Amino acid sequence: MTSITLQEFERYSSKRAVEASFRRTKISEEGSYEEFVDQLYDDIDQLIYRMQGGPEVRQADSEDRLSAEVLGGLSLLGYDAVADGKTGGHVDLSVKMGEFSWIGEAKKDGNFHEGFLQLTRGTSLPLATSHTTRAA
Repeated sequence: MTSITLQEFERYSSKRAVEASFRRTKISEEGSYEEFVDQLYDDIDQLIYRMQGGPEVRQADSEDRLSAEVLGGLSLLGYDAVADGKTGGHVDLSVKMGEFSWIGEAKKDGNFHEGFLQLTRGTSLPLATSHTTRAA
């Protein structure tokens, strides 16, 4: 790994991506579940904003394809993010960081109620730890 000077650290540490990376590291070691979910939602939002930059390219994409893109981005950000996790049942997104985990169902056409039912009826996790993702 390339070393950096204190001056370089101070210069770059205020950049949004660097701050988010520090937050993720801190959360994975000593954060709360609420902090984990807040950071995860911020990261998912950023990934979705990028995807929305070219909607014409993604019109024909399936929920699985869109989920794969989000999961790939989350993996690059340091999350343990996989599709079709067997976290008590079939889920589209299974995300872990440190001791925290989160599951989500992707719904392309806004059928959030169906996703909610899949999460709450199709898994053995308590409702308090199940959250649906925002649609792309």
